[in-house]
Amino acid sequence: MKKYLYLFFVALFATMSFTLTSCGDDDDEPNNSGETASALTINGKKVAFDSYYSQLQKRYDNRTMFWCQIKGDGSLDVNLYNWESLTSGYTYSSNNEDIAIAYDTYESDYSCGHEIYGFSSGSVKVVKVDEANNSVTLFFNKAIFNCDQDNTKITIDGTLVMPIDGHKYVD
Repeated sequence: MKKYLYLFFVALFATMSFTLTSCGDDDDEPNNSGETASALTINGKKVAFDSYYSQLQKRYDNRTMFWCQIKGDGSLDVNLYNWESLTSGYTYSSNNEDIAIAYDTYESDYSCGHEIYGFSSGSVKVVKVDEANNSVTLFFNKAIFNCDQDNTKITIDGTLVMPIDGHKYVD
């Protein structure tokens, strides 16, 4: 009897090893949909963002533009006016009017407020446009944007990953 009981438990454990499943990263839907992992500094200060809202819009000239509003330590809007021709590796050069930034620190003495800043120097590179995972990644390298309203400027460095379309909240 002891021998049969032993064989029964061996067979039971062997069967269990094939039937038990564990949690894994094999979801049918991509986990990375709109994933945002940004490391950005503005005027030398690391900024943290907790929500993103973005969309593609038709402009008055019938071109499609990408717009993303990012909230956290401040409010940052990124506008890419050349969405149809945007590819991974594309680099915006100084005075390129196809990119604009609006920035607001929520400080009352910040005179430019939430105005559009024009791109004046440095570089902004499109690292990746990943429509399958609903994300676009930009790399700012000492990118300086000027506010014509009051002659102030902001300098942006680092990586910004944004959803192409929709909302994203960071924990």
